[in-house]
Amino acid sequence: MTILLVLAALYQVGRCVLEFTPWNVFPFIPDIDEMITRQRREGLFAAVMTFSRKTTVAIATFAVGVMLQEGGFVKGSQVQPESAVNTIAMMLFIGTAGLLLIALWQALTFHLNKQTHKIFVDEVERLKSAWFETGRDATGPTYRRRSDRLLV
Repeated sequence: MTILLVLAALYQVGRCVLEFTPWNVFPFIPDIDEMITRQRREGLFAAVMTFSRKTTVAIATFAVGVMLQEGGFVKGSQVQPESAVNTIAMMLFIGTAGLLLIALWQALTFHLNKQTHKIFVDEVERLKSAWFETGRDATGPTYRRRSDRLLV
C-alpha cells in the first residue's frame, strides 16, 4: 500500500510539471519572437501549443492502451493479472520519472529569468518606439544571434 501511495504522489508531481511548466514558459515565447522577427504572432504560438498538447495527449493515450494490452490487462475484469498490475506500476513510475527528468532538463537549459526578460521587454519597446517615431525599423539592436541561441 505504501508503494502505491508513493507512486501516486510521484505521478501527481509529474502531472503537475507536465501541465504547468509549458504554460508558465509560454508567455515569454511570443515576446522573444517579436523582438527577433518584429512580428506579432501570439495566435500562431497559441495554436501550435494547443495542437501540440492535444496531439501528445492522443499519442500518450494510444501508447498506454497498447502497453496495457501487451501487459495482459483484461477489460472489465475486477481482478487484473499480476503482469497487468506490474505494467501499470511501471508505467506510472517510469513515465513520471521520465517526465520529471525532461522537465528538469528543460528548466536548466532555458536561460530566461527576470533580468533577461527585462532585457527582452526593453528591446521590444525600443524597437516599437523607433518604428513609431521614424516609420522604419530600429538599427543597432542590443542583441546578436549565434545559430539558434540569443545572446544578451
